Amino acid sequence: MDSVLTVRELARLIRLYGIDTSNIEHEPADEPMSEEARRNNAEVSGGIAEGVIRTYYYQKNEERT
Repeated sequence: MDSVLTVRELARLIRLYGIDTSNIEHEPADEPMSEEARRNNAEVSGGIAEGVIRTYYYQKNEERT
């Protein structure tokens, strides 16, 4: 199931929880093609299906050894 959080909803949550955005620590943005992103194929077309196939293949091969 896909879900979306709009900017307005995010702003409302920030106000609701009293988050002071001017005093939070800055951190670098995630790189779209970083090593972490490459391990998580859910972001690309067919990524979930590939993950399912790889898991199935791994499980079947582990049972045979």
